[in-house]
Amino acid sequence: RLFDTKPGETELPPLTQRAVLALRLMPRTPGEPRIFPMSANAVTCAWKRIRERAGRPDLRGHDLRHIALTWLARRV
Repeated sequence: RLFDTKPGETELPPLTQRAVLALRLMPRTPGEPRIFPMSANAVTCAWKRIRERAGRPDLRGHDLRHIALTWLARRV
């Protein structure tokens, strides 16, 4: 489940069986319901470091989605 999404609701994204299996096989901390137990600030800081290392301080997550879909469309 995705909590606190943009519209402020909990969402259950569609996943392939392969994705579900991969998530089930990931190591978990006992008593921790999240698969990736990171704070929002930790994710923000990591994203900033990634952009700096890539030399693209203006890169947004939306840009990555656009690029991935463009690559996918070219493969079809």
